[in-house]
Amino acid sequence: MAACPLFQKASIRRLNALVLIVIFYGLCHTSLAQYSTISLNLDQDVNQWFDHQIGKENAGLIHGHYQVITRANYIYHPFYGSDRWVTGQVRYRNRLYENVALMYNILEDYLIIQHPTNLILINQPIRLEENWVDYFTIAKHVFKYIDTGHPSITPGYYEELYKGKALSVIVKREKTGSINSSNKLMKYTQRNKHFIELGKNYYRIRGMSTYFKLFKPHKKELKAYIKAKGLIIGKDRDMGLVQLTKYCERMVP
Repeated sequence: MAACPLFQKASIRRLNALVLIVIFYGLCHTSLAQYSTISLNLDQDVNQWFDHQIGKENAGLIHGHYQVITRANYIYHPFYGSDRWVTGQVRYRNRLYENVALMYNILEDYLIIQHPTNLILINQPIRLEENWVDYFTIAKHVFKYIDTGHPSITPGYYEELYKGKALSVIVKREKTGSINSSNKLMKYTQRNKHFIELGKNYYRIRGMSTYFKLFKPHKKELKAYIKAKGLIIGKDRDMGLVQLTKYCERMVP
């Protein structure tokens, strides 16, 4: 005897609902989120319920895992800029997300965001998977995850200071921890490592000597330009490095 068409449709609808529920709990497990299924009715539109719970605009961001925020004290912190949530952009899993609350830990080199789908869990941060992050922004600073396999730089987040046709400048922002001798508190000190990219190779910028070696035939010209512009080229002189690198673009064949 053939099954009743209405019964078949009801069975298919419930099967689809079960699939969505499995996906739903999978997402919850991924981000350690806790959602209620009390309002779920398998005889109604389960797709609408799913979109309401997760949110189409946020579904991609909850792919990550729970990250505990640790603070050694209230004076020093391991984050870039501020130890408070800041609003920025994140391009994650090939999609751009605006107005995301985030913090970047430069001691351990990871990015966390506030839980975007549930107000109850807003203080439960999610650590994004590095390989899925194309870039993120903090106060107009653009950070990209770079893993080229090049021996000069280790995989991680780098701020992009300049990107031209032949040259680019990136900087690794990082902190190290030590015990403060005066108050015995853990103190974090930031340091910056600058690199110039030329021909798919990365070179650590240690000062003017790096440019003189890379553009040896133009050493005299570079010295004259640095003197005329009064450039200060050092490990913490972002703008000077950018200006000098822009000038060097003309020297690349």
